Amino acid sequence: MNTSRLTLPSSSSVEETAHPLFFPAEVPVSYDTTGNVVSRFGDLSWDLSSMSTDGTSVKTLHFYAAEGASASGLKSLIREQHKALVWLHMEAGKTRAWTTLLSTNLALTAWCEKAANREMDLYTLLTSAEWLTEGSREMNTLYVDLTSAVLKTLWRHRQQLRAPEDVQLQKLRRVLNKEARSRPETRQTPLIPSRVYCAILAALGDRMSLIEHELDSLLSAYARDRAVSRNAPENLTLRERNTFRAETLADAVERMKGLGYEPAPRVGVDKFIARRITEHQLALMLVVAAYSGMRVGEVSILPFDDVLVEFDHMGSTHFELQGYTHKLHNGVKRPTTWITSHQGAHAVRLAQRIASVIQQGQGLLPKAGQRALLFPSTVNPYRSMSDTAVQRGLTSLRKVLCPVIEQPDIDELDRLEMARGWARDDIVVGQRWPLAFHQLRRSLAVYAHRSGMVSLPALKAQLQHITQEMTAYYADGFSRAVNLVFDKMHFSYEWQAAKGQCPNDS
Repeated sequence: MNTSRLTLPSSSSVEETAHPLFFPAEVPVSYDTTGNVVSRFGDLSWDLSSMSTDGTSVKTLHFYAAEGASASGLKSLIREQHKALVWLHMEAGKTRAWTTLLSTNLALTAWCEKAANREMDLYTLLTSAEWLTEGSREMNTLYVDLTSAVLKTLWRHRQQLRAPEDVQLQKLRRVLNKEARSRPETRQTPLIPSRVYCAILAALGDRMSLIEHELDSLLSAYARDRAVSRNAPENLTLRERNTFRAETLADAVERMKGLGYEPAPRVGVDKFIARRITEHQLALMLVVAAYSGMRVGEVSILPFDDVLVEFDHMGSTHFELQGYTHKLHNGVKRPTTWITSHQGAHAVRLAQRIASVIQQGQGLLPKAGQRALLFPSTVNPYRSMSDTAVQRGLTSLRKVLCPVIEQPDIDELDRLEMARGWARDDIVVGQRWPLAFHQLRRSLAVYAHRSGMVSLPALKAQLQHITQEMTAYYADGFSRAVNLVFDKMHFSYEWQAAKGQCPNDS
């Protein structure tokens, strides 16, 4: 995005309508890497792929009631307020990381729902201390913090956004700060209870066995599907093209039925294949995260080539992952390494098989600065998976990887991190554990340090932390954690030997 290309209209120049148009619909809001406009203010969703690491991976902001292009009345007004506030928040002040911007947009979407339920516009709700107090109680701490930042943008541009004139910024931010301080413990990623943690690791091992069993058939079907797409006659109607596809892929369809495919009018075999491959990729990403401590952003940009290095140490074969991190150098991507286990190495090799077939099936050449990824989308070997695909895949995987939470698990969490509102993190007895990538990172740090196998300096190097204090924060609670007994082959021993004495940027 380029602020020099934008001329913001004054409030007096905006045409007065039933719900004021804050910016002309044709105003560009994002560009591709070559400078061409890809999204405009009037679009229901904005393509911000240029904010991705490679400049092309899918990054999309969806706005309130985006499914209703013809929405009228209050919902339409709220949507325009949502878009205008996000646009100014993006362009005014410091550049914001994609994950922060995405979370901010999701927080605002939640506030839009609350406004609609109260039958009031978004800005009226956000500038009322009473309604802000009530609404923030139901939100997670991240959304509360981000709302405070958005309020500052709303206050700065209150005239242009036609917000209430008496916006009391400090009072509103005190409301949010008070709510956040009332639950400071929620700032830290929940530790996975020991029973649940062991069950998830075991389930990930079983999943790798399933992936290995399915992969030949699944990748063969993917390659056939891509070949059919390329070779279908160009003069066919849509119906004829679908018939041609079904007839040509008849044998692949039968094989996919064995993997759970159920033909339906709107569920083509190509969609089933893509979703199944994405689920397998995500499971392998979880294995890599679980057995290295990598952040999800670091896993998602691992390169396809030269990612796995074997080396001998004390008579045994060990494995190192070569990738990139943004955390140690003010957001600039720099190469770094992680020690991993035989499980992590096996996951990488399976992922390479998938990525290789995707690369061959798409037949695309990399653009300047692009590099084939280990965990690409099924439509482009140089792009990471879309956020929608990741969330859909994780939702599906939680049903098979995560055990149902029991009361002893909650009791263990209460001992570890003092009693807190676990329900805010969707941790509820009788429901499946809400697994997220960052939980694996913190749980590995806590349990490895608790076992006595790994020192804080070794953890600092492995987790790519800037300071040892941050590592201690991650491992907080280790003294109260269950002491899981890892065997002598556990890769945490390798951290201590291979990473403990390594210098690290700090």
